[in-house]
Amino acid sequence: MPDFTYAAVKASGRKGKLLTEQQIMELASQKELKDVINRIKPNYPDLANASADLVEYEAVLKEGFFKEVDEFAKVTPEAADFFTLIKRQAQEGEAVELLKWHLGVIGEAQVKTPLKKQGKQDALKALKRMGYGEEAEAAEKLYVKHPVPALIESVFVRCRLIKLATFLEGMKGEGEPLLGYLRLKVDLYNVVTILRGLKNGIDPKAIEEVLLVKEGALRRAELVEALKAGTQAKAFAYLEGKGVPKAETPRELEREYEKRIASQLQRAYYKGYGEIGAILGYLELKSNEVGNLIRVANAIERGVDQKSLVQSYLI
Repeated sequence: MPDFTYAAVKASGRKGKLLTEQQIMELASQKELKDVINRIKPNYPDLANASADLVEYEAVLKEGFFKEVDEFAKVTPEAADFFTLIKRQAQEGEAVELLKWHLGVIGEAQVKTPLKKQGKQDALKALKRMGYGEEAEAAEKLYVKHPVPALIESVFVRCRLIKLATFLEGMKGEGEPLLGYLRLKVDLYNVVTILRGLKNGIDPKAIEEVLLVKEGALRRAELVEALKAGTQAKAFAYLEGKGVPKAETPRELEREYEKRIASQLQRAYYKGYGEIGAILGYLELKSNEVGNLIRVANAIERGVDQKSLVQSYLI
């Protein structure tokens, strides 16, 4: 079993470097991206020479996060697969975009990821080199059977969650405190997949194929029953009666899950739920922070008002 002692010390030493909720709210009130950059440069020095360009801003933030994950992996090389899973959560969007291009779901003009330079014909080879071979093959196979673009992303997320579950279970007692966090992640994935799938008229049989029926708190029978409801509204009402957080809308429900997951991570990081808990807690909170900073920038570029940004986009 990997020794996370030194990596946990590194994680604990960075408790004061995460932005507070108040600081994120203040960033959400800024009018221009350059103002956001100036405020966060002390925490993100790599932005010092960056222009107020949204693409460059996002790339610098993500690259900084990846470097930080690599720092932890370097001191715990025997847990490289675990740290790879952390990075993949932030990389999946680009990998999914590349595969959609390869499958002809989107055109070249819609491909924004730098991975585009790999070329459409070599997309699968590129994804395999990145470690997404299993996901790409499973997604392509499912797309042939059910030509639904939305399910491609679901396959990638599903594979990552299965690998995370396998890793935590392999940690035996060390990983047990984080199983509650895993169940929330899986339930969020299942609930969102069902609600969005039904809203978009996706065949319930296709949706069922990408659900995770063992790792979450919601049982297989309950998930299948939600699918049988037939519409998003009916599935929403059914799931609320099965312990799913109360909410007025599906997006509100999603945010409620996100808050609960963040709360679990806060406990894992700040209250010392074992070494692996401190590391996962810090890196996931850091990933959330980067995600929020990117959402803030995108909202500013689109002219979204602060209230809507805080209510609908920030975690």
